[in-house]
Amino acid sequence: MENKFISEKIISLVRLLESKHPDIIFCGSFGLVLNGLLHREVKDLDIITQKNYYGTGDFFGEYLVDIECGRSERFMVGKNRVVSFKLLIDGISIDVLYNLDENPTYNVKCFDGLYINVEEPESAIKAKKGYLQNDRSVYSAIKHLKDLIYLGIDKYELVDLINNSNLVPKDKDKQQRSLIIEDDLPF
Repeated sequence: MENKFISEKIISLVRLLESKHPDIIFCGSFGLVLNGLLHREVKDLDIITQKNYYGTGDFFGEYLVDIECGRSERFMVGKNRVVSFKLLIDGISIDVLYNLDENPTYNVKCFDGLYINVEEPESAIKAKKGYLQNDRSVYSAIKHLKDLIYLGIDKYELVDLINNSNLVPKDKDKQQRSLIIEDDLPF
């Protein structure tokens, strides 16, 4: 399967990850591109695992980004507790997400001659909504917002997500300002 949004470097990395850990589930923008829903360049990878590789240290440990720099996190995606850590392989960032609660839903897709596990689009979109609301990085939140706009999420739902994110500044009195959208806007 040829895809103009996935570089040879990403393809090589997918092959490496799949060869070492065939149980992982590819998700995020890579999964949405493979599912034909997102049409932008894939710059990083996100993977889900049901095994606690972080706790055992046997998942590409030599590429682990220094966790003292705040790269290891615990957070919620819906009602699911997640532990994440970051790898850097050949200049490509990989977020490894370890699900503590629920089994992720995925499909098996053929990609470049490999059969890989890819998160179902509905789950990926739900995660992007959660990241938009909870991400402390404005850059990252905007990236997720752009993807959600591209994916055609309802404008009123987007406004609600934005209003409950760090993208809406707080005023001096710590009151959150809200984004108001007129009904006749053309989007």
